[in-house]
Amino acid sequence: MLQIIRLVTLILAVVGGGMLPFVVSDALKSYEAYQKAQQLRSNVLRLQGAYAEYQRGVDLYKAYRQRMSAFSQVAQDSGIVRGEWVRYEVDMKERLVDVPQMGFLLENARNGGHYYYDPVSFELFASEHPVMEKHTEAMGDDAGAEGSQALVSIKGTFLVYETK
Repeated sequence: MLQIIRLVTLILAVVGGGMLPFVVSDALKSYEAYQKAQQLRSNVLRLQGAYAEYQRGVDLYKAYRQRMSAFSQVAQDSGIVRGEWVRYEVDMKERLVDVPQMGFLLENARNGGHYYYDPVSFELFASEHPVMEKHTEAMGDDAGAEGSQALVSIKGTFLVYETK
């Protein structure tokens, strides 16, 4: 009886040993399929993110187009024509101005119904600033009372709509 058990065990071991390469091959194929599925999942998630980013860009562009369309319609209803805007380039460098002149400059650097100011740069130096001190020293005593003047640099474009 013991010999039969040994014989059955030996047969099972030989059959099992013969099946081992097939089982290992099948396990490796399953693992390879798992890796491909993970790669595919990773690609799908990346593409979903890219699509969502693209969709946000499309939505922003549509909103921009809608705002520009509304702006164009208002401009068209007002009778404003593209070619009737006159450009004035402003390039004022380190000019010493007093308080009323400063108010005038700031008042005109705004937008209105028939004019638009597109600033490139605006610099204002108070009397305590080293640039202002250097400028007032160069001008001498004629620079005026301290604190009542400022040094201004303005650069930009002033657009004015001329009606005919």
